[in-house]
Amino acid sequence: MKFRFTGRADRRIEQVDLWWREHRPAAPSLFRDELDALLARLEHAPETGILHRTASGRLARRALLLRTRQYVYYAVDRDAALVTILTVWGAARGREPKL
Repeated sequence: MKFRFTGRADRRIEQVDLWWREHRPAAPSLFRDELDALLARLEHAPETGILHRTASGRLARRALLLRTRQYVYYAVDRDAALVTILTVWGAARGREPKL
């Protein structure tokens, strides 16, 4: 599987990573470590995440990064062997991202 990151996903990854590094000095790389582990899993088992219908009606998947409490929303195109990372979203926000 190949990966593609939307611009929104890239921005959110940078924001969350920066916040984590500034506010969690005991584990500054934890967010990136969890994200990298998820991507390694998705490379071989892209259906790992829970199927989720977005507000616009699209089907996507989401997987929770347990320790950092971030959802990773993504779409799988098996024919193209492509996983598109749509966004990263804090589980504590209490609402869904607009995808």
